[in-house]
Parts: sequence; structure tokens; C-alpha cells
Amino acid sequence: MRAPALYPLGACFGIFAALALPLALGACVDAPITADQLQADGTLRGGYAGGGVQQAALSAEPQKIAQAVRVSAVLASQAEGPLEDRAEFSAGVGTVYLHVRADGLLSSRRVVYRWRHGDFVAEVPGTLHSTDALMLGTSFDIAPEQSGHWEVDVLVDAVQGQGAGQAPGSEPQVLFHREFVVEAPAL
Repeated sequence: MRAPALYPLGACFGIFAALALPLALGACVDAPITADQLQADGTLRGGYAGGGVQQAALSAEPQKIAQAVRVSAVLASQAEGPLEDRAEFSAGVGTVYLHVRADGLLSSRRVVYRWRHGDFVAEVPGTLHSTDALMLGTSFDIAPEQSGHWEVDVLVDAVQGQGAGQAPGSEPQVLFHREFVVEAPAL
């Protein structure tokens, strides 16, 4: 009777290794580059690029990512320091300051601050920044004779809005709206 043929254990692993190696290499080639592998200027950190390997500069249009942004704000008569959120101001307030905070913002975003009083409208360009604290967004000088009902809006900048699918000539998207009153001067 003849004994079954025994293959050396190393030969079996050699076959598996020959099959597994291309699969393992294929998986590594498609692995995404992560943020911890990049320097501030976008180049790969040392050790990832390999010795003597040059990187090619690539140009690509940034992705348009829909993001939920929550804008909160404080209207105050103070430019800095402790702020008192107010809905009414005296006729002699001088300047009203809008301090804003944008939660969920992936990067800075151009906006327009729109101040309205009756038929008067003033638009001030600005930028929302991703931060966990209130920042001065805009301010507006109010003369004593400009008493009455006021509104301030934070709007998506027209150029960025059109890039996000906003039709040209349409009303810009409102990120934040606030109303306040400037009291009439005492006689």
C-alpha cells in the first residue's frame, strides 16, 4: 500500500503567498491619503512619499459640498468685551454691532450683511469663519433720526450662491435674520 504524498508546508504557504501578495499590493495602492499624512502646503509628510520620490502638482476644482450651517448672533452696542444681546437700542446708540458664530462650517464662507430700515438698504460684504466663539461680523452706524424698526440679515454671497445652484437674479439665501428697534429721540 502506498502512503499519501505529503507536500512540504512551506510549499503550500508559497502558493498562498503568491496569490495573496498581488491582492495585498492592490489594496495598498488604492488607500486614500488622510489628513495626518499631509503638511499644511498639501505635500505629503516625510516617510509617506518615500525617499527620492517626487510629487506631482495637481490642480482640481474644489468639490461643492452641501453643508448644514447654523448661524447664531448677538446684536450689541459693544464692539468687544462682555456683550449684551439687545432687541431695542436708544436713539443715541451710535453703532450697532452684529457678532456672529457659524457652527458646522467646513471653511470660511463669503457672505453679505444686509441692514434694512424702511426703504433704506445697505449691503456690507463679509466673511463667516468656522469658530466656536462669537466674532464681530459687521457693524452699522445709526443716526438718531433713523429711529424705528430695523432688520439685519446674513446672506449667502451672490457668487457663492450661484455656484451652489442659486439662480442668477434670485433672492440670496438667508442664513440669519434678526429684527430690532431704535427708539425715537426724546423731545
